[in-house]
Amino acid sequence: MVASVRIDSRNLTAKIAFLLMEKRTSWTPNLHELLDQLESTAAKELVQTVGSAPLMSNQSEETSFHWGESANEEMLASLCDSEAMQRVAAWGIQDKPFTTHGRLGHRFERLIEAWFTLHPDWTVHAANAVIQGEDRTLGELDLLLERHDEWIHLELACKFYMGVGKSKRWNQWVGIDPTDRLDLKLKTFQRQVQLSKLSEAAEWLVDCGWRVDKQHCWMKGWFFHHFSELSQPVPPQFASQKYPSGWWSHARDWSMVWSKAGEWIALQPEHWLRTRHPAKDIHLLESPTAIDKLWNMGRSGIMVCLASWNGQEWVESSRGIVVPNAWPASR
Repeated sequence: MVASVRIDSRNLTAKIAFLLMEKRTSWTPNLHELLDQLESTAAKELVQTVGSAPLMSNQSEETSFHWGESANEEMLASLCDSEAMQRVAAWGIQDKPFTTHGRLGHRFERLIEAWFTLHPDWTVHAANAVIQGEDRTLGELDLLLERHDEWIHLELACKFYMGVGKSKRWNQWVGIDPTDRLDLKLKTFQRQVQLSKLSEAAEWLVDCGWRVDKQHCWMKGWFFHHFSELSQPVPPQFASQKYPSGWWSHARDWSMVWSKAGEWIALQPEHWLRTRHPAKDIHLLESPTAIDKLWNMGRSGIMVCLASWNGQEWVESSRGIVVPNAWPASR
């Protein structure tokens, strides 16, 4: 459970109001400043998850169903809503629907659901709803949302893909598990967003008293470039312009990446959604060989960060994945 701390909601409201008063035409909220307004680790994780940029744009026919940059900028701006942020702060402290452990994908979905539940403009009608046909299960609907009388079927995913061979092709962006690839995930999304259009699904929605006006997917996470390609990175085709990016290396090259220029930490997989970390949740890597004990624990990939201690938590400045030397040979 997240430790209970006291937060001055009036002070939080004043700070957010000040940010809004300073808004300019070209101004967009700064995610780091918003994180500074919160004390709870859970609340920070929620704001980071919602406010981070998506991986894919919607600027092509192939990716038109994605919630791209404009939708995400709207979400980021909504994080400056003082009422919503007060609810997030209180939720984070009370830790009602959220635990700090569990499978990453499940945590991601629950965080997004929590945000839409907390925000006064949105209504969550269904989450992880199993759609039943006459004689078979048609599939699962991640979220059914409503805002201003518009109903949205939203599919969710949080992914961490590494680029192989400096290529824009989607099949060259691969997860720690080499069977997980960007091209395959995008095909899955295409199938999932069509689910609510099926005639049997439409009947099921009517029976529930619901409807769907639009179908979208929202994919978050990180794209990682090989550390030798950071000066001229090549993102996947139709990637979001502001996609979160990092670097990756094989285990044999880790000592070349590690340096004494800053502090290095390693993250537990359940904490990969965060960019700020309590001391109890990280492994401090004081030397390149300090990572060996994590390999000995059977990790198939290790998330490492260059970070600084601000007196309360570790704040990331750079993130990378170290993978076994054979990766991605098994794909």
